[in-house]
Amino acid sequence: MELYTKESLKEVIEKSKDEFYMPKALFDHYKSLRLETKLAYVSILETMKNKAGYTTENTAYIKVDNPQIQINLAKLAKIQLILKWIIPKFK
Repeated sequence: MELYTKESLKEVIEKSKDEFYMPKALFDHYKSLRLETKLAYVSILETMKNKAGYTTENTAYIKVDNPQIQINLAKLAKIQLILKWIIPKFK
């Protein structure tokens, strides 16, 4: 994937508003990645949208131990569990 800058994160924020941003390429080009890995990426990106720091080169970053990553991941995990329960009922 890409390194985000202040400008590219602004674009992500505008695209996603109050929702989790899930890059299309993540699901189209990386089909062999496990869903859990993709959700972790989305959680980290969501945390960057709200709490990013920036290097002198204007590249966004977050600290690995940021507790917001875990909170976002828990929300995504709940959504995944609900979908796993609902989708088979409609097949």
